Amino acid sequence: MRDAKSGLAGSELASPGSAGAVNASGVTRREALVATAMAALGASVAASSVAAGGASAAPRPRPNILVFVSEDCGAQHLGCYGGVAHTPTIDRFARTGIRWENAFSAAPVCAPSRYAMITGVVPERSAPANHMRASGTLAPELDGSGWTRMLREAGYYCTNNAKEDYKAAGLDIGATWDESSITAHWRHRPAGAPFYAVFNPTMTHESCMALATPTAELDGKVATPYLEQLSGIHAVTTTPIVGGPTTAADVHIPPYYPDTPTTRSDAALYANQINQMDSEFAYRLRELDESGLAEDTIVLYFSDHGGVLPRSKRFCHDGGLHIPLVARFGRRVAHLAPARPGSVLDEPVCVGTALAPTVLGLVGLPVPEWMDGEAFAGPEAQEDDYAFAMRNRMDERYDFVRTVRDKRFRYIRNYMPDVPDGQHVQFAYL
Repeated sequence: MRDAKSGLAGSELASPGSAGAVNASGVTRREALVATAMAALGASVAASSVAAGGASAAPRPRPNILVFVSEDCGAQHLGCYGGVAHTPTIDRFARTGIRWENAFSAAPVCAPSRYAMITGVVPERSAPANHMRASGTLAPELDGSGWTRMLREAGYYCTNNAKEDYKAAGLDIGATWDESSITAHWRHRPAGAPFYAVFNPTMTHESCMALATPTAELDGKVATPYLEQLSGIHAVTTTPIVGGPTTAADVHIPPYYPDTPTTRSDAALYANQINQMDSEFAYRLRELDESGLAEDTIVLYFSDHGGVLPRSKRFCHDGGLHIPLVARFGRRVAHLAPARPGSVLDEPVCVGTALAPTVLGLVGLPVPEWMDGEAFAGPEAQEDDYAFAMRNRMDERYDFVRTVRDKRFRYIRNYMPDVPDGQHVQFAYL
């Protein structure tokens, strides 16, 4: 397992004499080594500057970070992951960026997954955050806010548009974000300030299936156009659509679904909602291009968890946990990328817990030891062997499942074997 922090295997990090050992002054050997390396680097740069007649290179810009999160959207639906949904923007983004084949959420449902995304901590050690619709206890190190406060203290303008659903008791949204609303935007930042901006359209949320319009009789030419003017509405709710590029005849029905007109219609509808989300992603990328900021910006795209057809959301199978993860590094911040454009990486990543250490490392801030995840990009990046996830109470139904995934296999441990696997959760039957 590569370890970009120390060059040692994970099991050796705390061994005597390793980079994790602490001396009498309280400074770890790792910190001492880093300080020595940075001093040597500084001396080298200074010498080069003198040799060049005193000229020095311009400092690298602090990267902007734009995060685009799709709701309930399993990787298996997207074109670049072999799915039938028409996702030309994401597919092109993957060809020119970096795609992770084995990215997973911390939980197969929104609130526990989003708790991990805003804290950097797995929900199961912050009970009752591990339950759906319960407010978890914040780690004391967070001091009542999300980890983005660290970015704000470093001069970053941080916005969230707009879903929160963190279910973290005592979380101060005002301390977590400069703005969290349907109008939150990086354009509102002070002049010259770098930004961390999250956009989370909801058109692929499972509630879109309650607005189902039969598609079996459509020929694929009838489609509700995507409208940029609805982006504020999409920040908080879904809107009905009719038709789209995917028809009922195009979808693949897994053997554990009944192959009926209703099943095909629902699957086609969901693929077309994903197509609408893809169009909104294109809109957000155009905003960057038109502002002239694309080359200074790292764009991350992923989903909060999988979904949304049966045996996906709420279940600890790949259908509920396997999510897309794609990144593009602008030309002026390309040195932070973990691989060349067009690369596909296969190491397992738990995106919920990896997000905070990744972003902190990318912008040059230290990653707290108490965070649970490992960075998947930037100077702190290291390859992980496993991605862990969990399921506990889902709304009114109690359960207790833990699971781990490597590059090939998923192990699922059911701690309540007396409970049926397919419990009826009322929300899924709206």
